[in-house]
Parts: sequence; C-alpha cells; structure tokens
Amino acid sequence: VPLHTARAAADVLELSATLLEAVRTSVVGDLGVAVVLAGAALDASALTARVNLRELAEDDFARAARDTLERLAAGADAGRALAQRIAARVGAADHDAGGRA
Repeated sequence: VPLHTARAAADVLELSATLLEAVRTSVVGDLGVAVVLAGAALDASALTARVNLRELAEDDFARAARDTLERLAAGADAGRALAQRIAARVGAADHDAGGRA
C-alpha cells in the first residue's frame, strides 16, 4: 500500500507541474498546498515502504520496489522545486496586488 500511495502522490506532483502556468493567479496558492501535501505524502509513504522492505527477503519484488522508490524520490525533489516556483509566483502576485491577502 505505501508504494501505491507514493506513486499516487508522484502523479499529483506531475499533474501539478503541468497546471502551474495554466491556472489563474487566484488559485496558485491552492495548487501550492496540493504540491506540499503530495510531497509530504510521497516522503511519508516512501519511508514506510523502505521500512517494510527491510523485512522482506531480497527478491525480484523487493529490488523492483527499491528501484521504484528511487525513481519516485526524484519526483519528490521535483515537487520541492515546484513548491519553490509556486512560492515565487505567489510572492510576485502579492507584490503586484500591493501585498493584500
């Protein structure tokens, strides 16, 4: 289950990256929240999966799961970068609006 959760969170991050330039400025903050939560879900579920994999014998499934976790870790890094881009865009929007919330 944790590996599936990590994959789903990575999918949310990937979709969010495609939406950043398409969404209205008024919803960029909501997109940022989705990115932060998906990143946390990916990190947490990947941690749980790694702990669970320690209990398994080293077989094809365990190796494939570890490989998948490595790929998903790159998605988590991209998610953090996306969160920074969103924060920068929100900061620019705040500046354009005179700092009003």
